[in-house]
Amino acid sequence: MFITKPEFQHHVPDALKLSPDSTYWAAVFLSTEAHWYLLSYRAGPGADTVTVAVAWESDLLSILEVLGREAIVGVSRVSSTGAPGRWSTQDIQEVWVPPEQNAELQEALLIRLRGERKLRNAYLRFENHDLDGWKLMAST
Repeated sequence: MFITKPEFQHHVPDALKLSPDSTYWAAVFLSTEAHWYLLSYRAGPGADTVTVAVAWESDLLSILEVLGREAIVGVSRVSSTGAPGRWSTQDIQEVWVPPEQNAELQEALLIRLRGERKLRNAYLRFENHDLDGWKLMAST
């Protein structure tokens, strides 16, 4: 999850805001060293690319659902390397969700990292699933 402080709020003229209710921050902090995501999309044809930092898989899936696959430019997973203050980024080629968020499956999503054939869960463990009935949420 991301944390910020009032002194980091940045004034942006309404004409330049992504949406009228947007709040802009010059800095955010991470509450834990858990992995998180960067999602880049285009709000419309010819529009500039917008990038959003997303802390949880459930929120990532909600945003992907609203945007639709055609709008997605890229998805990356950011995770700690294990060394204090060191992070790595991995490009995600595909994001899949199970049929109707199947309660029997522990995975809320499966991802295919760029250049890989196998699918992984959110913790990067390899998974062997038949994707029959699964929904492709992003393909970059």
